[in-house]
Amino acid sequence: METIGTKKLVIGYDHRFGHNREGSFEQLKLNATSYGFEVEEIPRQDVDHIGVSSSKIRQALEKSDIENSYPPIGETLHDYRTSSARR
Repeated sequence: METIGTKKLVIGYDHRFGHNREGSFEQLKLNATSYGFEVEEIPRQDVDHIGVSSSKIRQALEKSDIENSYPPIGETLHDYRTSSARR
């Protein structure tokens, strides 16, 4: 952490890292002061009652079909395209 100059680390409510995904927000919080950074955990985010998930977004991108495979992003993308076309 020191080598890249991290000042603040923001992670999702269910983020895990490290060997066997054993690292947690609590561990980061315990070590943040030692390494000179802040850590913040953001709560679950829902769009139309569907939890936003980086894993789901990655899967949708891999399928190259965002609009149909992950509705929260697809709807946002559709709205953006529609509003851009009107300009």
